[in-house]
Amino acid sequence: MDEIGASCIELKRLSDGTNWTVIHTFLPEDYPQMICTNTGINYDCVTCNGSYGYYYRTHVTCYAKNSRGEGYMNEYSETLYLSLF
Repeated sequence: MDEIGASCIELKRLSDGTNWTVIHTFLPEDYPQMICTNTGINYDCVTCNGSYGYYYRTHVTCYAKNSRGEGYMNEYSETLYLSLF
C-alpha cells in the first residue's frame, strides 16, 4: 500500500445508557502515526485517558491507498467497561 491506517478515530463514551458521546477525536494531522506509507499493515497506536465506571467504544474510519485508488471502511470496536478492579 502507498498509505494505510486510520483517517479518523473517535473515542465514544456511553452517556445515558442509550447514547454515545464523542469524547476525543484522533486525526492524522495531530497523530501522524495513524497513517503508514509503503507497507501492508499499520501496527501503531494512539492513547487517551478514560474515567472509571463508564462504557467506551471506538469508531474507526480505516483508510488504504495504492496506485489503483483509495478506499475507506467504518468499524466499531467492542464495548469496554473501564473498571478499577
